[in-house]
Amino acid sequence: MRTVKKFSIAFAKWVFIACAVGVIGGIVGSLFHMAVNFATGFRECHSWTLYLMPLAGLFIIFSYRVCKVDEETGTNLIISSVRGNIKVPLLMAPLIFLGTVLTHLTGGSAGREGAALQLGGSIGAKSGELLKLDEKDSSLVIMC
Repeated sequence: MRTVKKFSIAFAKWVFIACAVGVIGGIVGSLFHMAVNFATGFRECHSWTLYLMPLAGLFIIFSYRVCKVDEETGTNLIISSVRGNIKVPLLMAPLIFLGTVLTHLTGGSAGREGAALQLGGSIGAKSGELLKLDEKDSSLVIMC
């Protein structure tokens, strides 16, 4: 009976965490998709935005430096955080969001999938931190 109770509590805990992180991630992912589509459509109608690519690149680099997120970032950071106790900065999410949208707006080459993985990973990492999950559970919520 104790085993059933233990697994029931664990199941309820993870259903709650998965739903919460899924809703937040889904909202952010939808906003990201709409923003990238808008930026791409705007660029297709206004080809002059291509000339802003160097400025957008400088702004993106400046943003990372100001926010002190100039260490190893990106997909490798998310993978490393799953494997070990490496922190994913919450600032990574808005930087990735803004950087990818600006890149698409100015005609740069940036994929959506890697950015979406990084957005979700940083949301999961912050969720694990807020819920005070241990290292094993934090890795799991980052993967989610």
